[in-house]
Amino acid sequence: MKKLLAVIILSFCFITPSQADDIKDFQIEGISVGDSLLDHFSKSEIQNASKIVKPYLHQNEYIEQSILKISKTYDRIKFSWLQKDEKYILHGVSGITIYKDNFNGCLETKKQVARELQEMFPDLKKNDRNKIFSSYDPKRKSYRDETSFKFKDGSAVRVYCSYWSKELQKKNKWYHSLHVNINDVKFLNYLSKTYNSKNK
Repeated sequence: MKKLLAVIILSFCFITPSQADDIKDFQIEGISVGDSLLDHFSKSEIQNASKIVKPYLHQNEYIEQSILKISKTYDRIKFSWLQKDEKYILHGVSGITIYKDNFNGCLETKKQVARELQEMFPDLKKNDRNKIFSSYDPKRKSYRDETSFKFKDGSAVRVYCSYWSKELQKKNKWYHSLHVNINDVKFLNYLSKTYNSKNK
């Protein structure tokens, strides 16, 4: 049975059984890691989405694409897959809610989500990281506050708030935001290997 991670205004609703064994059992807006994005959207819909929000290319490996206006819960849903994969098999699904001028509000909601996850899944390994500096900000004024819950295989559900400096907000129109992510271990290992050294 699938578990739903859904943000409803400032409260969070999780529909789950008492145990979680596999990251593929979670879903955001009915979509899970391991699904083909083509089971939910046509190629033309995906291509049109890239015209609205430019996709992010992780070197020659992964692509991350946001699709807007498909959720009553989140401001956008972001999907991650291998660039060369014609089947669009998902290695990550993220729900994102903007907290433009209210980072403290984001933190409060994130804490609530983390508490509920911990109560539901006490056997999952929890890790809190309060200030992970962004590799996109050489001045180290932008960061994320993150709580993650890991499965035995290294896959994870991550909940975090992104804080952006005023400079980057003005330059790139990046705003404080809440992220609810489900990622498989392959994608997480890639992110760690590729970006962690930049955050040191």
